[in-house]
Amino acid sequence: MKTKTFSSLLISFALLAVNTPAMSAKNCTNQSVQEIVLSANDIPFSNSSSSGGGPRSVIFDIPIYAYLSVENHFVQLSFSRSVGAITIVISQNGIPVYSSSENIVSACQKGIQLPADLSGDFLLEIKGNNGAYAYGDFDL
Repeated sequence: MKTKTFSSLLISFALLAVNTPAMSAKNCTNQSVQEIVLSANDIPFSNSSSSGGGPRSVIFDIPIYAYLSVENHFVQLSFSRSVGAITIVISQNGIPVYSSSENIVSACQKGIQLPADLSGDFLLEIKGNNGAYAYGDFDL
């Protein structure tokens, strides 16, 4: 009888411990971070050392994710794999406010701090040397 009661208590505490982090994670989510939805052309981002030919009939995933912290004017780019040489441009009304050339040789993250006095609509563009192109817009 004691073993059954002890087992029941142990299982109850284990379930409580498993549920506690999930509940606290919900409460700690930061609403000021937004995903910048990227669209792309039909040319996949690929490193020049990768094999492959021209455009294919399959839809390629975009190996780049972009997030915006509105409070901090900070854009975070997350590369899920190597994409080779790229150019990153952030512009407002066609005028670049940020531009950089990078060589992404492995999965990594890149942060871009924008000036605090900027506001309005912006366009994020990522261009690969092979013609790949991804873009997304965001508001500050």
